[in-house]
Amino acid sequence: HRDLHSFPTRRSSDHLMGKFEVRVEGMEELQAQLKELAKAYPRETFSALVEEAELLMTDSKKEVNVGNTDVAALKNSGYVKPDEATATVEVGYGGVAAPYAVLVHEGFAPHEIRPVAAQVLAVPEGRWRRGGRKTPNPYGSGQLPSLSKDGYYVILGKKVSHPGYKGSKYLERPMNARMQGMAERIAARVDEKVTGGK
Repeated sequence: HRDLHSFPTRRSSDHLMGKFEVRVEGMEELQAQLKELAKAYPRETFSALVEEAELLMTDSKKEVNVGNTDVAALKNSGYVKPDEATATVEVGYGGVAAPYAVLVHEGFAPHEIRPVAAQVLAVPEGRWRRGGRKTPNPYGSGQLPSLSKDGYYVILGKKVSHPGYKGSKYLERPMNARMQGMAERIAARVDEKVTGGK
């Protein structure tokens, strides 16, 4: 299972499996309040929790930077998975974007990148340009970065040094923000469901 986080519980694992711990302030108190509310109104409480999880996912997707196709795939992989049998709602990012989800959320240290199946590193010219980078040197100039002979790629060299990335916490930040008043919002939704909005 390669998902980012379960809601309303915490999960931790390692980065290689695409999982990690999301720190949420006030989770234990919220769970206690929801348990109490669910004793009297289990279906209504679960339904209100699902609604809150959907709003959390909406907020989280706004935090995901969609500047390139990899991040767009990440944003589109967000999901809310209710399980009425266990009275839990899982919120996360997964599928093919799961390993990338961890890197964007948690960040990574500076590192060197070397080619695996080629002699040099290269990126498609259009992607290079979309990133707002300087115009590459012409083919055959002997200076990197330079255009490939066909002009479709920008040759970077035999290695590049990546500066690292601090991570955006695109799920943790909105979750902690939504924790403020969550129990009250859920209780109000339950009340509305029980009384029919009267």
